[in-house]
Amino acid sequence: MTEYLASASIIGLAISFGSQSLVQDLVTGVTLIFSNAMDVGAIVDLSGVIGRVERIGLRFTKLINFYNQEIFVPNRNITNVSRFPHDGVYANAEIQIPAKADQQKVIQKIRDVVKGTWTQFSGIILAEPELGKVETAEPGGWNFLRAQFKIWPGQGKLIETTFCQQITFAMKEFDPNYADWMVTIT
Repeated sequence: MTEYLASASIIGLAISFGSQSLVQDLVTGVTLIFSNAMDVGAIVDLSGVIGRVERIGLRFTKLINFYNQEIFVPNRNITNVSRFPHDGVYANAEIQIPAKADQQKVIQKIRDVVKGTWTQFSGIILAEPELGKVETAEPGGWNFLRAQFKIWPGQGKLIETTFCQQITFAMKEFDPNYADWMVTIT
C-alpha cells in the first residue's frame, strides 16, 4: 500500500507541476477579460509584442501585427499592457518651404510625396495623412507645412528616414541646397 501511495504522490506532484502554466494562463485570461486592461480592436504592446487585439482567450491572447501576422501570446507571459489609441500614434513632419520657390508648386509636390508614401506604406500608415496650412516660424520668418501621419506604434523610422529622404529629394528641385535638417519629425 505504501508503494501505491508513493507512486500516486509522485504522479500527483508531476501533474500539478505540469498544469501550473495552464492554471496561470486561465487565471490571467479571466483577469484580462474582466479587468478591461485591453479591448478587442485595441492596439497594444504586450510585454514587447505590438499588435491589434483580435481575441482575448483563457489561454492565449491573439494579436495581428503590422505584417498581418497572427501572434498568439500565452496569457502567463503578459506582464505589462500598454494601450495605444485605436487609430495609431501620430508622427508629424514639419517641412520648410524654400524661400524663393513658387509656394503652390511646393505644396503640390509635398502633397504628392505624402500621398505616395501613404499609398506605398498603407500597412504602416493607418489613415490618410493630413496636411495643415502654411505657417510661419517666428523668429526666423521661414514658412513650413505640417504633414500629420497616423502610424503603427514603433514604426516612426518610416517617417524619420524614408519620408524625410523623399521630401528632401523633392525639395532639391526648388532649392539645390535644401537639406534634411529642414524637415523636422516629431
